[in-house]
This record gives sequence, C-alpha cells and structure tokens, in this order.
Amino acid sequence: MWAKVLVFLTLVTGAAYLYVNYGHYFRFSSVKMYKSAIEEYIEVEFFTASLYFTGLMVTLIGLNIPGATMMALSGGIFFAQPYALIYVFCGYTIGAVLSYTTVRFLFADIIRRKLLGSSDMFRKLETGIMKSDNYLQLVSFLIFIRYVAFFPFWFVNASCAILNVGLPFFVLTTALATLPGAVIYTLTGQLLSGILDKIDDGNTTRVILGLVYDLVWTDRTAQLVIALLLSCMLLPLVLKLSDKRKLAKKVKQK
Repeated sequence: MWAKVLVFLTLVTGAAYLYVNYGHYFRFSSVKMYKSAIEEYIEVEFFTASLYFTGLMVTLIGLNIPGATMMALSGGIFFAQPYALIYVFCGYTIGAVLSYTTVRFLFADIIRRKLLGSSDMFRKLETGIMKSDNYLQLVSFLIFIRYVAFFPFWFVNASCAILNVGLPFFVLTTALATLPGAVIYTLTGQLLSGILDKIDDGNTTRVILGLVYDLVWTDRTAQLVIALLLSCMLLPLVLKLSDKRKLAKKVKQK
C-alpha cells in the first residue's frame, strides 16, 4: 500500500514540477520564439527530434499535464506528413495507455467508490459500458465517448481503468478514436506554420477555429475525417435501433 502511495505522490509531484517549470513552452508565443531553432535541430537530428517529440506527447497525456493540444498542432508545424500524423497518433495512443495503466494499478477501487458517490459523469459512463450487450456495442460506445465534449480525454482514460475495461478493448478504441483527431490537428498545424506571425496567445482559438472551418470546406482529407467522426458518433445509435428491431421481430415470432 505504501509503495503505491509513494509512486502516486512521485507522479503527482513530477507532473506539477513539469507544468510549473515548463508549461509556458506549450504556448504559441513560445513556438514562434523558438521555431527557427527547432527547425534547425530537426533538420540535423531528425530521428532524435522525432523521439523527443513523441516522448513528450506521451508524458503530457500519460500524466494529464496541460499542453497536449499545442503539441499536436506543433507536430503539423514542424514535421511533414505522414511523420506528423504518426508521431501525434502514437503520442495520444501510448499516452492514453500510460494514463490507463497508472490509474488501474494505483487506487482504482478507492477512486471508483469516490466517483460513484460524487460524479454524475462517471455514473453515465459506467451505465453506458454496462448496457453494452456485445463486443461491437462496447467498442462503438468507447469510441463515441471520445467525441463527446463533456467527457474529457483524461477522464475517459481513468474511467476505463477503474471500470476494468480490458486493455485490448481500450487500446483498440483509443487508437480508432484518436486517429481522426490526429489528422485534423496536424493538418491545422501545417496551415498555422505559414501564419505564426499573425497569431498570439490572445487570438489563438479564433484563428484555429477559422483554419479548421477552411479545412472542412476545402480539404478532401479533412472532409473524409469529418465524415468518419460523424459515423463514429452515430454508430451507437444505429446499433441500438438495430437491436430494438431484432428484439421486436423475436417478440412477434413468439
């Protein structure tokens, strides 16, 4: 028990230290300031830079440190496709698995009892998982919740660990769910690389939303990704309707 407490405190302290001392680097102002230096380093040490970038994304997501979105956009700014997509996708997926395994082996039972008594969000997620009657329904539900705004990425990771969702299920659904997002982020980052001088920390959201809007209407890859996102979000509903029809047929036959 005390070993778990020690590991838990070490992770929390490490995450807090990284955010307090290096969190300011995950802003557009810092990307603009160091852009030339980073590009020069990538040109000289491409393999090492790729490992650093992916490892940093894994660390941010695995320890739930703010900055993952900025890293995903930076992937598109500094790396060409398909490298940007691969690094961001691996960062999100491996980071989510790290977050999942950390929670699962550190106080999963204690956290579950506390969340059941105080978190409506957790109870909704648990109900959705328990109502999944088969493999396809469970997979579709776990993909669906990744796209619902009121279920944060880190919360889904932790909840799946607490609810004993199997690691293969978790890895599969996380990979399928994060791929479209990785495409959108890296494509947006590529567009941002040409207009960084016009962006500051105050207008970042407005500029990014404008670029995403342009991507949706002009880029075929982005349009395909949006179609996939919508399909993933509608899949649970389609499966439920299909099951209700099958049940109604069985009732009529009886």
